[in-house]
Amino acid sequence: MNTKRVLIIHGWESNSKEHWFLEEKNRLEDRGFEVTVPDMPNTFHPKK
Repeated sequence: MNTKRVLIIHGWESNSKEHWFLEEKNRLEDRGFEVTVPDMPNTFHPKK
């Protein structure tokens, strides 16, 4: 069986807990997708 995977990457000054990301993650998972929504480095302090 092929696993359907989705990677959602947030934009500038955002994180995985804001906007529509978690709602979309849940919606896609309900449809059988494996979804990853990682937190990317901080925009102004990328090495922290």
